[in-house]
Amino acid sequence: MPALLVGNLFLGNHYPKNYIDKEITLKHVATPVTVFFDGQKREFVTESATVQEALNKEGIRISEFDLVEPARETILNGNFMIVTIKRARPIIIIDNGQEIKTQSPYDNVPDILNHSGIKIYPEDQVRLKVPLGRIDITPQIVIDRINPVTLEVDGQKLSFKTPAVKVIDLLKEKRVVLGPRDLVEPCSETFVKRGMTIKVIRISENTVIEQVDIPFEVEYIYDNTLPCSEEVVIQEGLLGKKEQIANIIYQNGWEKERVIIYEKILSLPRKAVIKKGTRQAYSGFATWYGPGFVGSNTASGELFNPAAFTAAHRTLPFGTLVKVTNVATGLSCVVRINDRGPYSYHIIDLTRAAADAIGMASVAPVILEVL
Repeated sequence: MPALLVGNLFLGNHYPKNYIDKEITLKHVATPVTVFFDGQKREFVTESATVQEALNKEGIRISEFDLVEPARETILNGNFMIVTIKRARPIIIIDNGQEIKTQSPYDNVPDILNHSGIKIYPEDQVRLKVPLGRIDITPQIVIDRINPVTLEVDGQKLSFKTPAVKVIDLLKEKRVVLGPRDLVEPCSETFVKRGMTIKVIRISENTVIEQVDIPFEVEYIYDNTLPCSEEVVIQEGLLGKKEQIANIIYQNGWEKERVIIYEKILSLPRKAVIKKGTRQAYSGFATWYGPGFVGSNTASGELFNPAAFTAAHRTLPFGTLVKVTNVATGLSCVVRINDRGPYSYHIIDLTRAAADAIGMASVAPVILEVL
């Protein structure tokens, strides 16, 4: 922001907020300026706000690479000012094999590299291929990077520093010989960079002849006479055999791809046949009931008979036949559901006759199978 005069009041390098708000007309300060450039000296007085604006009005052109002192954005405040322009000249920087064309007004290597935004590390080597003092040829600065890298090859992980320019140079440095099908990541023409990881993937292939099992199918026959947890093998399954010729591709010793190029059946598989039970089965505790119910109607309307093989169940339909097995004795009997109950944690109430048949005294663990 330019220095300003309001009447005889010098405002320095800032517009006071109250003057901006009131939009008072202000006049730039006249500043005497001397400019040294291209071996010339030019003197003039300007009311321009900044050094850049003053140079533009005087027709003194500067490029983005030229060095202007004081800086282009410096505000002219009425005090005598000397401006020096140092022209940038072409520079070629070869950074680890990569050519960078730029311009710089500086006369020494560190400032040129800093001006070009190129970072140098302590282990790097910097040299002049073409001296800076030559005017007939573009100076060249060569940077030989000593980059820390990691190389993964043949099961090893090696970390080291290298002056190699490209990946292929690094492999030669470490005497890594590539097979005709081996892969390198990144590719061998990639420029080496600081912190890079290079992987060598060994590719090999082999043709093998082998016998392979042919799996058999399983056929289930569902049988309502067996409980749902029971299976009976009717026919054992038998694996088949086939001979294969396969071409196998390996990466670093691990199989990556397999292509079958020939196949011959030696024996066919035989399917397995299994009978699978579907009869519902439940487990729990059984009780028996009778005293006080003789001559009374059951929930189905029948008269209760303690000598009959009947039982009470909470949900099974009346007339359902159920096989009851006492887990403790292994004894079983078949009862018909004609009543409802028991209304507790027990799963079935038997008559006295049924309870005696399975060797149950009062309460027994049982398995119920719906027939």
